[in-house]
Amino acid sequence: MADINIPPDFDLPTLMNGTLHSAKVGLEGFNLKSPGPFSYDPTRDNCPRIAKGNFTEAQIRQFCENIRPPSGQAPNFAASRLLLGLEKPKDLVVIPLTARKIFMRPDVGFPVRPQIAYRDQSGAKRILILQPRESHDYTLDAYGLVASMVRYAYAKDDLEGAIVEIVDLQIPYGSTERKLRKFLSSELPLVSNEEIRERFDIIVQAYDILKAEGFVRKASPPRKFYRDDKTIEMFPDAPKF
Repeated sequence: MADINIPPDFDLPTLMNGTLHSAKVGLEGFNLKSPGPFSYDPTRDNCPRIAKGNFTEAQIRQFCENIRPPSGQAPNFAASRLLLGLEKPKDLVVIPLTARKIFMRPDVGFPVRPQIAYRDQSGAKRILILQPRESHDYTLDAYGLVASMVRYAYAKDDLEGAIVEIVDLQIPYGSTERKLRKFLSSELPLVSNEEIRERFDIIVQAYDILKAEGFVRKASPPRKFYRDDKTIEMFPDAPKF
């Protein structure tokens, strides 16, 4: 039996309204839907180098030409090129971040995937997470949940007190083109770590019900995002924590 997948960060808020029924329906729907025709993982991979100013638009285009399937080339280029508009303070140090899971128990973890940490021009620490999809109906409450999850998983030790910065790359209402917009945790309706765990616990209950019912998620074939199995080394000189 295929394991039941827990949705990542931006897909989680729809399951977190506090009712067991909606959590179960949402979790079941997430595991039954077919995977999209392409992934925005190349844009997420590109983020550290673009933020450091190491990519030109021509280089982004060249990189995106390696993306497979070809249907992912134009969307990833459109999203990645917008990242050239990110603020780049002098002597910017960018720390690439790896995905983490907030574990409620050993077999159930909630994925959170910010891309970088850095200090802004005022010296404040920030954790940046991308929303690269072209069209996605998010609310400020949903972004507050995402920022709260990132803060829970990452704002500790060297990053304690860091501001969470959501970079949204979708097409705004009334527009026909993508736009880079930023949402800061200081401006969003956040929830406490305790409330996050309470909402996650309801999703875990839904997970257990689906397992007990013998639910089987739709199998997905392995996905390949680049022309060659040996993907490009994105940021070999990146500093580490």
